[in-house]
Amino acid sequence: MADPSSLQVAVISASAAIAGAVISQVIALAQASLDRKHRRRILLRERYEQLADHITDSQEWPNTLLTCASHDELSRVPHPMHARKALTLSSIYFPELQGACQRYLNSCVSFRIFLIDNYRPCAGSHEVGNNIAAHNPTGLDEAAKKALLARQAIDEKIIKLASKYARA
Repeated sequence: MADPSSLQVAVISASAAIAGAVISQVIALAQASLDRKHRRRILLRERYEQLADHITDSQEWPNTLLTCASHDELSRVPHPMHARKALTLSSIYFPELQGACQRYLNSCVSFRIFLIDNYRPCAGSHEVGNNIAAHNPTGLDEAAKKALLARQAIDEKIIKLASKYARA
């Protein structure tokens, strides 16, 4: 029969080995969880930066419209793709920004519709912005102001939520 003290040593050794394996597994699981959270924060920061870049890049679009010289040229300008991409990113990653991005995109589309409806070709080559400013300056100011206010609203939200999403 085995000595009771050697049996105790064997049980203690086996228990220590099992405890060591359990502890190492728990630590590995905790590390994997921390790594996933860190990668998620990096992804959100990168997407947040992309969203902000798209909003910034979208500022060029109204200027492109205003410098067109005909209805044909105005209709060939693509839709506001940067505003659309910002809306897509907000829909996927940042639901708090989705409403502001949607309002901004809608204001861009409304601005384009206003320009198309109010451009009056006349003798000589006039840019759309100058042409409309000559015969409907108040309307142009109001349409531009609506787009600007929507842009400012999205900028303010981006700044407000930056501390939540722009960390890694």
